[in-house]
Amino acid sequence: MGRLATSGSSELPWPEAESALADLIAEVGPPSRTGRAQSAAYPFTRLRSDGVWVLDCDVPMDLIGPLAAGQVTGRFEASLQAVLRASPELVRAAARDLVLSNFPDTAAPDVLEAAGLDPGLVLDAVAVLPGPAGPATVRRRDSGWRPGCCRPGTGSARSAGMTGSWLRPASASTRRTCGGLPSAAPDALDNGKLKPRPGTLAPAAAHVAWHAREVFKGEPLTT
Repeated sequence: MGRLATSGSSELPWPEAESALADLIAEVGPPSRTGRAQSAAYPFTRLRSDGVWVLDCDVPMDLIGPLAAGQVTGRFEASLQAVLRASPELVRAAARDLVLSNFPDTAAPDVLEAAGLDPGLVLDAVAVLPGPAGPATVRRRDSGWRPGCCRPGTGSARSAGMTGSWLRPASASTRRTCGGLPSAAPDALDNGKLKPRPGTLAPAAAHVAWHAREVFKGEPLTT
């Protein structure tokens, strides 16, 4: 959809998809030990089963070799692409419904931006698809959240040998209704930290309780 919105065509050659899809999956998907090329091959080949995606060569599901050897190109099914191309509003509405049904509200802008879509235009789109009417109410992530939680410093994720991807299990892979909170994803400095730095907000009690209940399920470590 991002390519269609910017170029008018959803065509995506495998050499480009291998890199672009792998980056997108690594950024917004759940942690995985699957190789980058393989992680891209799964959706690139399997979306054919839904009837919305076609490849210009008949290749087996999931296999990287035939994709590379055949220089395969994928695109939306022709009639679907024609409908979407004729209605930018429909593209935005479909993208909004997809991202909000699969990711927490606070992660939606990051997901859309990574896919090449304008988060402001998509999330403020007028509903044209079946379902609840009206634009979605999305809790936007504080712009200082990522640097505040991930920059080097005492007690920060990065100083503990972690990166921003450490924060993903509680955001991109957690659904919107988890935990019974207004949003299950980290979006402010009081709910995105493992341990506060001196002079910064401590994690709010409600978020600590949510993590204890929903995330930290294993037995305590013993020495």
